[in-house]
Amino acid sequence: MAVVESEVAVGCPVPPYTPHAISVSLPKWRDNVGYEEGDKRVIDCMVNGYPRFFIHLSIVKVSITNIFSLNTHLLLR
Repeated sequence: MAVVESEVAVGCPVPPYTPHAISVSLPKWRDNVGYEEGDKRVIDCMVNGYPRFFIHLSIVKVSITNIFSLNTHLLLR
């Protein structure tokens, strides 16, 4: 039986193309070590992650929008 290796890129959601996945691909041992050590190569390509350790990008976008909206509202007073 042939083995087919399907590797998801570092930092991408698992399963792929799932906007609310809470698992992230760290396919190689060095990727796991890099994540734990805060390696910029790994951290910068993280698209999502487990909620205890990663703020979902949708939450970041909503937060930024709210901050700008609140600041604009306060400036217009």
